[in-house]
Amino acid sequence: MQTRKINFVKTFLDIKNDQVITSLEHVLSIELESDLSPMDMETFNKRIDQSITDSIHDKVTDNDNLLKEMKQYL
Repeated sequence: MQTRKINFVKTFLDIKNDQVITSLEHVLSIELESDLSPMDMETFNKRIDQSITDSIHDKVTDNDNLLKEMKQYL
């Protein structure tokens, strides 16, 4: 496990694309806050609102493009 963490950090430090870093930060925050407890409706609605706002401002990356971008840095 330690070796995997070290390798991940080394790879992360070599990333030059801000969008990839942002995506990884997002995934990490979701994983860290995910405790399998149900989400309250207020949080749920806030996330929906944020997703809609992100979509309107074109702050989204489709899955295919994200995978392509990630492969460039691995």
